[in-house]
Amino acid sequence: MDDVWTDIFPSTPQAGERLGYPTQKPLALLERIIAVSSNPGDIVLDPFCGCGTTIAAAQRMGRQWIGIDVTHLSIALQKYRAGRRL
Repeated sequence: MDDVWTDIFPSTPQAGERLGYPTQKPLALLERIIAVSSNPGDIVLDPFCGCGTTIAAAQRMGRQWIGIDVTHLSIALQKYRAGRRL
């Protein structure tokens, strides 16, 4: 793996995974970062979870996770995304 990843493209406003957060990263990017930096069952911490892409990637990859945010919008979005996974 090179140190420049050109096979993961930015999330555009038209992308289906977009949730309206201007700092949202592509799910594929977070999955790759989690894959190379942790093992299944490890805990992934996102102290500024925003729309929860890191949390969603960690869940999909069999990691435990902790997400922190101070806004009620973010917490509501996390609950919504968690409900969709059930």
